[in-house]
Amino acid sequence: MGGATWESLMAVAPFLVIALGLFPFMARSLNLILLGEAEAKHLGVRVETLKRSVIVLVALAVGASVSVCGTIGFVALVVPHLLRMI
Repeated sequence: MGGATWESLMAVAPFLVIALGLFPFMARSLNLILLGEAEAKHLGVRVETLKRSVIVLVALAVGASVSVCGTIGFVALVVPHLLRMI
């Protein structure tokens, strides 16, 4: 984060605003997926479309934030989750 400047933050701000602005609209569908994909589909959630949308928005937000903050912060956030999965 030492290399982050206001100019670099302003360059990625539109990407973060788009991604973070769309997530609240997906909250209900994401909560339904907690029941399971089959149950969510029966309740009217387009599961495959939702999964693709979430992956794209998360990749957009993470890519934008890593470009400003640097890879060290990204590794520090991801490694514990990867080790937990192993």
